[in-house]
Amino acid sequence: DIRIEKYRHYVDTLTQQRIQTCDVILRQLDDTLELFNELQLQHQAVATKTKTLRDACDSLLMEKQRLIAFADALRSKLNYFDELENVHEAIRNSGGNKFSVSEAVEASIIYVRFKAAASELRGIVQQRISEFSKKEALSSLTRSGRAYLMQVF
Repeated sequence: DIRIEKYRHYVDTLTQQRIQTCDVILRQLDDTLELFNELQLQHQAVATKTKTLRDACDSLLMEKQRLIAFADALRSKLNYFDELENVHEAIRNSGGNKFSVSEAVEASIIYVRFKAAASELRGIVQQRISEFSKKEALSSLTRSGRAYLMQVF
């Protein structure tokens, strides 16, 4: 019968359209899934880089604190020499009235030793700064550390 044939044709057409629509939806789902997987990989890469950066920052912060402590310790040790420099200046300004000549000579010798030790300490500090600056991971800290230490000295 014609009606049955017509309905069969109608059902076949609907079935074909439904299959095509499902195929389109499946392709779109596959594309979306692929994009989602790519996004997950990118997220993981960003998370890894963030952790690496955070670890590097923590390491640099610890190194900065260590350098500041080192500079403070050096400064406190150099305070003794600063006092010797003040004594030397007082001797020079007093004209020998308060101290005997032998005491002035002794103070001068101490002052010369102080200057030699201070130069040596500066050399050691600059060498340490140079060693740190050669470490690739500490290059930015070393610049700030160097600026801080040079300011202190």
